Amino acid sequence: MTTNNKISKYSKPWIALIIAVISVSWASILVVLSEASGLICALWRLIFSSTLTWIILLTSKRKISINKKTLKLTFTAGLCLAIHFTLWMESLFMIPVAISTTIVSSNPLFSSLLGFILLREKPSIIQIIGTILAIIGISILAGLTSQINGTIGSLGVIYALIGALTVAIYFTIGRNLRRIMDTVSYTALVYSFAAIILLVIAIINNENILNYNLNTWSIFIALALIPMLLGHTLLNYALKFMKLITVTTITLGEPIGATILAKIILNQQVKIESLIAIIITLTGITLTILREAKEKKSEKL
Repeated sequence: MTTNNKISKYSKPWIALIIAVISVSWASILVVLSEASGLICALWRLIFSSTLTWIILLTSKRKISINKKTLKLTFTAGLCLAIHFTLWMESLFMIPVAISTTIVSSNPLFSSLLGFILLREKPSIIQIIGTILAIIGISILAGLTSQINGTIGSLGVIYALIGALTVAIYFTIGRNLRRIMDTVSYTALVYSFAAIILLVIAIINNENILNYNLNTWSIFIALALIPMLLGHTLLNYALKFMKLITVTTITLGEPIGATILAKIILNQQVKIESLIAIIITLTGITLTILREAKEKKSEKL
């Protein structure tokens, strides 16, 4: 393998992660602008995403290897993804974008624990310090920008925390399955299971599924194309090449991007104290990146 090929193979996961973080940063903004419930935003995001991934899968004539274990794990991942999207998106209507995204991005805390217990991935000391710093940073950011009011605000925080836990489980399962499945096959199954689960819930709850204006429908499509296909799909791609704790820690860039976009688009203010918290978060992410880069350079590509 030539030097250029080695660099290309090494850099692709990082490029995928950068694009993914920028893409998922748009999710909260689009949800708030949609004028639809979190459940419906999640439903159509997954319906459009699963449809597109199945088209890609079938037209590429890939061979799908499915067994009982694979179906169980992809269903579980889909269930966790459905819960994550629904509760996190609902929290966006209860608490500010900055608070919701920072709380839900605390998932690396759960992911590192799950990765150690289930996948035997032992993080380095630097990675542990980086994760702790990042979590401290987003915790400070959440506290400084807090505008929680009464029961609804408290419920929004709980929803975001459950969203963090379920997405951590989703990432853990994905890390396990991506060792034996390609990205498109994995995401097609998981997104489909999640969409079916949410469709059943929406029907049971008599949710308004179809009666929306053109602007809302365009946002549903944007949610599928930008944060889902460019965001989550590329995160799943990166899971094949990187440790679980690295991928999930990098996603801590989402609250930073979302906070900036919320300022520009939703006119939500960002104070100096919040910027300091963002710097702390970036420091934690940087430590994790540098450690992963050092490990990858030492491997034979």
